[in-house]
Amino acid sequence: MSVELHPDIRNLDPESLCASIYPQLYQNFLNSQDKGSVEEGDAVSIRPHNAAYGFAEAIAAEVTQEETGGRLLLDYLKRSSGDIQGLLRANNGFEAGIKDQSLLSKYQWEGPDQQEESGVEINGVLRIGGNDLRIGGERVLSYDRQRETAVLAGKNLSMECATITSRGEWLIGEKRETGVYEGVSY
Repeated sequence: MSVELHPDIRNLDPESLCASIYPQLYQNFLNSQDKGSVEEGDAVSIRPHNAAYGFAEAIAAEVTQEETGGRLLLDYLKRSSGDIQGLLRANNGFEAGIKDQSLLSKYQWEGPDQQEESGVEINGVLRIGGNDLRIGGERVLSYDRQRETAVLAGKNLSMECATITSRGEWLIGEKRETGVYEGVSY
């Protein structure tokens, strides 16, 4: 049985993704053969050509989303961009960012007393599109745009060993006349 070179190899568009992947795959396949047993152009070198072309064609079709009849890499998310539909799980770590800078990541830390801590780390500005921040199901912080007022909510507020600095006014109660008021003088 004679082996023939895949006819589409000669017609590859030099600008296509397939054409850029194929030569490297072929060289890798050819190099994996016994030295001296294969020479470029002989009947044995046709098999690595055809295998490399088959791999390159499948990869290029999936990455560029060309229709080839079968979708081998249907769940593949392109490294440069892409969309996710459905559930995203990353149980062994997760990191997201932009321009090679991590903005959101999962971390796990073990302290000197063997106490483990894990959570999400945000490196950058956190913008919350809604009106409030909830922790443990309770509204802790909200913002009223009409009154230009941030509201820190909670039955009790503990500042632990904090020093509070303000360049504004302090009003405890509803009105200056009936509450405790301290204005700032410069």
